[in-house]
Amino acid sequence: MSFFTKTKKQEESAQFSTAEPSGLPPETAVSDGETRTSFYVIAVDDQGLEISDFTDSNADEQDVKAKWGEIKEIKHSDDYLHLLFRLPNGFQYAFDIDDEYYFAFIKKMPPYVAKALDGAFIEELFASLKRCGVCGYKSVLDSGYGESCLNCYESPWKPYYKGSYGNKHEYYLQKQQEYRKKIEEVALDIGEEPRKYASYQVPFEKDLNFEEIARG
Repeated sequence: MSFFTKTKKQEESAQFSTAEPSGLPPETAVSDGETRTSFYVIAVDDQGLEISDFTDSNADEQDVKAKWGEIKEIKHSDDYLHLLFRLPNGFQYAFDIDDEYYFAFIKKMPPYVAKALDGAFIEELFASLKRCGVCGYKSVLDSGYGESCLNCYESPWKPYYKGSYGNKHEYYLQKQQEYRKKIEEVALDIGEEPRKYASYQVPFEKDLNFEEIARG
């Protein structure tokens, strides 16, 4: 099923998102008056959340930390396209539903926090995710505008890719090579082992039967 059925209300809401499907970490933006418009995630873990807020263009980035018990007013937006929450600095923030940290936030939050959300919707949302043929995680979301992976940001094979890649096999082979290279480069920069880094903070389930394509 698609969680981005193109209703008029959702289209109006979508105009506020400026998140790009590339780069680490992704940027999240929603503007509804008091909601902070620009921030990126530093960490989401069992203790809570840490973000860097760069909403104010004339001020330095502000790092904001919050333990789970300090995060207030966690709720879905009316159209379910955003997950809204208020941090101790008094500002409201939001994750877009097509942001990997939307899922990481839900995965890490303790039960006493999660009970404020629509459990049936969350269960159905996670169940709708499909396996990515590039990274092997069950992280492909049908946005209503097309499927894309929330982990590696690639799209499943489409027939019109034939002009650029020749066939489905070559498409996935090339995309897997690009994904491995990106992981290796970032891991090298931070001094981490690539395989460990590739699964760091990933909120999605890895398909244990997934095998990368070997060049013949």
